[in-house]
Amino acid sequence: MTRKELDNKIRELTETADGLDEPDKTFKLNEVDRLKIEIEGMALQELRNKLEQIQLPDIEEMDEQIAAAKDATTAHKTRVDAFNAAIEILTAALNIAL
Repeated sequence: MTRKELDNKIRELTETADGLDEPDKTFKLNEVDRLKIEIEGMALQELRNKLEQIQLPDIEEMDEQIAAAKDATTAHKTRVDAFNAAIEILTAALNIAL
């Protein structure tokens, strides 16, 4: 059953219990409430199991990736600076030639 189907079934049970006379109404509504709690507990347990299956990198690995990204950024800046210097030299040479 999907979550939506469970919610619909709970709603049906609640509506049916509301139509009962006391004390049956109270007892049945309490049973429906306990069922809701059990369903929530199952959903939370399923979520917990899924979260436990997720593998995250450890702190050292993340630090290494950050350092590698910083190195790549520095290398890129150096290449851009060298390219800009080459353009300035070519522009100066063209200005002299013209």
